[in-house]
Amino acid sequence: MIEHNKIPEHIVKKLKDTVWDFPHKISRGYPYDKQWFELDNSVREPIPGAMISTGSVNFTDSKSMKKYGKEEILKQWFDLMGSDIKKWLEDNLYPYGKEIFWIRANVYGEGSSLSLHTDFLHNVTFEDFFDGKKNDERGIITHSITLDKSPDLIGGEIVIADLIMLEKCFNKKIQLWNTPLEVFDPAIGDDIAWDSYQLHGVSKIKKGSRINISIDKES
Repeated sequence: MIEHNKIPEHIVKKLKDTVWDFPHKISRGYPYDKQWFELDNSVREPIPGAMISTGSVNFTDSKSMKKYGKEEILKQWFDLMGSDIKKWLEDNLYPYGKEIFWIRANVYGEGSSLSLHTDFLHNVTFEDFFDGKKNDERGIITHSITLDKSPDLIGGEIVIADLIMLEKCFNKKIQLWNTPLEVFDPAIGDDIAWDSYQLHGVSKIKKGSRINISIDKES
């Protein structure tokens, strides 16, 4: 766990507008449909049974960056949110003063969730991952900012686990009960941040909806 901050109300409002205005919006069926499909940008409310995802292209390798045009998509985010909001996020989110590496957002409808994962592990082996940790190689700090949640929300908590605890289990019998979990129920404007060595996800939404935006910065 890195930090837990509060984002000013006017920035939260602008970021929420930016999420709905962003032109690259797709939705994924829950829980077993792995196909992504285009979503009409006029849809500006959560969809029951689906997670609407905006800007969710994995850019942890150079091929993905080249294929999807990382800089062009980031520019769309910045153009929509404005230079003042961009500068505030760069100056006030840890590491302070560093440029934003990537942005994505999720709108969780009733019945949706996000399983525990790490954004880096599907591109490297466990050995490479832990060697990188030991050698203090570049990582990513993710700031998850809650932009909206319905008054009737049940579920949708942020769940975080320390992935490095699994190192002693590698090539052995995996004992997940040795990996502690932290659960956060963020209010609107809360910023929960973690590094790229931690598993994270969102618990199933039993009722209501929730919107968050993730701001990634290189550590």
